[in-house]
Amino acid sequence: MHMRHNFFADEPTTLMLGIGRHNEPVPMFEDLFVQALKEELSVMYLHTATNQIGALSINGIFKPSDIHGGRESAVSEAEIADNVLMIYNLFTEIHRCLNLFEKYDVDNMFDIKAISVDKSHRKKGLAKALISASLDVAECCRMKVVKTEGTSAYSQKAFQDAGFKTVWERNYSAFLCENGDPVFMPVDPHVSLKIMTKILSE
Repeated sequence: MHMRHNFFADEPTTLMLGIGRHNEPVPMFEDLFVQALKEELSVMYLHTATNQIGALSINGIFKPSDIHGGRESAVSEAEIADNVLMIYNLFTEIHRCLNLFEKYDVDNMFDIKAISVDKSHRKKGLAKALISASLDVAECCRMKVVKTEGTSAYSQKAFQDAGFKTVWERNYSAFLCENGDPVFMPVDPHVSLKIMTKILSE
């Protein structure tokens, strides 16, 4: 429920497409997040007074099969909304074109898939703390490269402050449908989508 109330409702790409607007489930993304949580690489801060999740970084290992293999999900095609599948396919195609595995000469990399901070605990430095803790996990796993998708102005700033570099960027207004209509209607202050990486070791 944390992700429905605090991530899908505010994350720019889902917000611009009306996904999860009323805290409804987003089966495909939720299934992908559950799969990532099973890797036991994620970081969570618990608000002890309420025993509720205060902040969460969903992490995993990014592999070539994630972009070149088929979609592995317990969710059937019929359960997936077109706009959800569009976002998934968009991100997959971007990574196919970037081919970060070849760029960095690695077989896998640490992936910070999503950072979510509870609305009542924002502006307290929790996103920064999540990124720092996630980098510690990546180092413990002896990963060379960490990657993430910076979809919001806030997350992009937090990752930049943590030493991430932008390897790909496109303004949301530049994504167009075949008929020329915009895919996304940008929501201030979120202007662009960035793929960002940080090298941990040479």
